[in-house]
This record gives sequence, C-alpha cells and structure tokens, in this order.
Amino acid sequence: MKICILTDDKKFHRMLELELTEQGFEVVDAENYTENIGCPVLCDLDCCDADGIREISQSSEIFGWTRHEIDENPLAQLCSCVLERPFLMSELREALQKYASGEMTARKMKKTQHRVSEFGRRKNMLTCNHQKREAVFGAQTIVLSPAEADVLKLLCDRRGEVVSRASLTELFDSPEGNIADVYICKLRAKIDNRLGLKFIYTVKGKGYMLK
Repeated sequence: MKICILTDDKKFHRMLELELTEQGFEVVDAENYTENIGCPVLCDLDCCDADGIREISQSSEIFGWTRHEIDENPLAQLCSCVLERPFLMSELREALQKYASGEMTARKMKKTQHRVSEFGRRKNMLTCNHQKREAVFGAQTIVLSPAEADVLKLLCDRRGEVVSRASLTELFDSPEGNIADVYICKLRAKIDNRLGLKFIYTVKGKGYMLK
C-alpha cells in the first residue's frame, strides 16, 4: 500500500520512512502526491498548510500528529487518527495496521475523532487580542485589520448576546451602507472558513452573535 508523509522535519520524515518501509508500505514523495491521490497521508498538523490539509481530507485518510493538545487544533477533526507528539512508534503502527486490515474502518475512526473535536469546541473559545490585532483559537492565531479587530472585540465582549448592526456600525467614524455586514463577512472568511468551525451566527432581523 502506498502512503505519503507531509512534514518539514527531515529527520522525523526519515525515521517514519524507515518504519513504514519495514511495515511493507511504499512511501510516496510528497511532490508526487497528486499522482497518488487517495493513498493515506501522515501529516504534521503544526506545519502543513491548513487549506492543503482540508483539500487532502476530501480524498484521503489523514493520520496526523501535533505538539499541542489535540482538542486545541481545529484541523484534528479532518483526520482519521491524531497523535500527540512525542508519541510511540507502536501507536502509529497499531493505527496503520488497523486501517490496512480494515479492522478499524475510516467511518469509525472519523466518528471517534468527531467526538474529540466537539469537546475541543466546548473547551476552547475564540478570543480577540485587540492590541496585537489577532483572532486566537487554541494554538492558532489569525492576523486582522484594525476594523476587523474592533468588530471581533465587540462580539467577544458580548459573547452569547445579540449584537445589533447599529452597534457594530457605531464602531466606524464614517459608516457607509451595510459596512457592518461587510466586516462580518470578512471575519467569517478569515476565521470560520480558515478554522473550519462556525463562530459567528446571524440572528435574523436582529444582528450577530459570537458563540
């Protein structure tokens, strides 16, 4: 069975390559992954491109690892199995053997991971570092514009409450048109879409709410 490794850590890549070859896997070069779409992927969630991981998850099973708590990494929900580094090679070997033998189907693995990600959503909250102009979720930070930071701060300050469009519009010195809606869309594109989780909700006829 072919398998691909995605990590910037060359020494760890080599160690995994030797381990996988011994198990009978054919390690595919990351640059040639597009020619082997569908093969399982071992992925470093801390260094790989988030959009790339989302794209790969559409066609391949991902076995990921992270140096952070699994619940703090929103990309973990895209993986069939996630390990916290440092981990024992026997843990990875067991997960791959179950996958290769069909003992643990992709559906069961994803169902287990879904429960982990739901716990992470309850445990962690999206916050705003207004001084640095950043949205923060677990180990993830997202750079914001000054106006985006102002809007997110107000939503965070009133988390769980409906913030009216009028209240959001008051943040701007020279409001034009539906400027509140425009910046809500910008925040959703930067935060919700990037993290793959929904934080900003529309309350029809009233405004917006951060959960």
